[in-house]
Amino acid sequence: MMPQETNLCASCSILFSITLLCLQLTITATAPTNETDLLAAKNLVTALDLEGYKLRGSLSPYIGNLSFLRSINLQNNSFYGEIPQEVGKIPTELGSLMKLENFQLSMSNLTRGIPPFLGNLSSLKTFTVGYNNLVGNIPDAMGQLKGLVFFSIEVNKLSGTIPSSLYNVSSLQVFSVAYNQLNGTLPTNIGLSLPNLQFLLSSGNAFSGPIPTSLCNATQLRVIDIAENNLSGSVPTNLGNLLDLFKIHLTENYVGRGFHFLTSLTNCSKLRYLDLATNQFGGVLPNSVSNLSTQLTYLILAHNDIFGSIPASLGNFVNLTVLILNDNNFTGIIPTSFGRLQKMEIISLMGNRLSGEIPASIGNLTKLFESTLG
Repeated sequence: MMPQETNLCASCSILFSITLLCLQLTITATAPTNETDLLAAKNLVTALDLEGYKLRGSLSPYIGNLSFLRSINLQNNSFYGEIPQEVGKIPTELGSLMKLENFQLSMSNLTRGIPPFLGNLSSLKTFTVGYNNLVGNIPDAMGQLKGLVFFSIEVNKLSGTIPSSLYNVSSLQVFSVAYNQLNGTLPTNIGLSLPNLQFLLSSGNAFSGPIPTSLCNATQLRVIDIAENNLSGSVPTNLGNLLDLFKIHLTENYVGRGFHFLTSLTNCSKLRYLDLATNQFGGVLPNSVSNLSTQLTYLILAHNDIFGSIPASLGNFVNLTVLILNDNNFTGIIPTSFGRLQKMEIISLMGNRLSGEIPASIGNLTKLFESTLG
């Protein structure tokens, strides 16, 4: 433990009061005996980490008195109510929480909205409030956090559009807004304005419009998870510039047309997960699909309008564990090469127009526990 830091402890079995902790500190050193000592003790508190303590009650506004606080981690508790205004307020006596870098309040039963004054926390790098019951819009003031790296508000009830100012926080690496009620379009220049982006997680909203071609400029991008929206148009043909890309999840949109983008994806040697299910892809699945990374683990193309034969070259994906091709218009036979997929656990080919017998080689797949081939 660093000598400048103070650990705050409380019993998990009683109702917890943040007010008590902020006004009557229990510390590892001698407890403060007067107002001056109490103030000095508060200035030593740089981290409040009580994740998963099963704490109950409301968040006290007196957290704002801990002016040297760098990290708040109160995730996975049972608080209720709103985020206190004092967290972002600038008290005259102690200054403000301008040193705060880490704000973690996921899974804490928070309600109401994200208060605009959080945009005052100019040192903030991590902001996570996922899995709560927050409502309302994302404040435009969040775009003032120019050092923000990790922004996570997933699984709430937030609505409206994402402020353009937030898309201009160039330091962002993780942008997770999945499973809210957000709408609007993804900015055409998102890959230019967020050049350090590694995780784009916006599934389960109502975003519309095309997938921006500028994503190829965010060259550190590892995950594109934009499923369950209203996106349309084609998949950009320049995603092959993303050499660290390992997951593309586009299921349940209106994306489709051809498979020209697959040629570009052959550059993505780390690609493990490709899910294009329930879209508008049509035509023949080209043999170029076999040039994708041999690290591919998930290939999901169900519920489209793909026809022609199933490429036998899919049997080259020796690391494949999930292959879902059901509810298309594939014809012909099931490739015998599938017997080489020794790691296969789930395979679904039903809802097509396949003919012939099930290859005996399928019986070699000893890890297979779910198969629908008819």
